[in-house]
Amino acid sequence: MAFLGVDLIVLRVRNLTAAADFYAEKFGVPVGPGVFETSRTLFLAGGPHVDLAPGRPDDVSGKPPTVEIRMVVDDLDETYRGFIERGVEVPHPPTALPGGAREMVAQDLDGYSWRFTEPHRPQAR
Repeated sequence: MAFLGVDLIVLRVRNLTAAADFYAEKFGVPVGPGVFETSRTLFLAGGPHVDLAPGRPDDVSGKPPTVEIRMVVDDLDETYRGFIERGVEVPHPPTALPGGAREMVAQDLDGYSWRFTEPHRPQAR
């Protein structure tokens, strides 16, 4: 058996309409009908689809969700500026990591962390 890749990620959200509107308006991601009649799908270029489904994003203890999604964007600074302009919570703005990569973290309405990075371009020595 060979794993061929990730096809779909399901995120449980408290309010399906509010979550779909958030991703469309704040993240600028196309949202369409979901896999199921009661879900909506985010169409992400170059990766698996993310399905939003009604439910509790946290466990019964009330702790925030532990799922973290990492996305690659072509321009991290432009993505950051756009998020700030649209009122997206960005608890970790663009930061350099060891080895030269950069990333930032944004949060959605249900507390999911979305980690954004740009393609790493090593510096010539």
